[in-house]
Amino acid sequence: MRIKLIENKDGSWSFYNQTEKRFIIENGTEQECKELKKQIDDKRRKENAIRRGIR
Repeated sequence: MRIKLIENKDGSWSFYNQTEKRFIIENGTEQECKELKKQIDDKRRKENAIRRGIR
């Protein structure tokens, strides 16, 4: 999943899934978008570590 944080012209933030071409969060706060990105990155790191045999 390719994801992208976008700052809108009005100062709000959007979180976009480039793979599925849809917004996960549209016109949210910077904080909630960055928290979701961190959760997804942490989950991805954990899955990759398990796949490589590191726990």
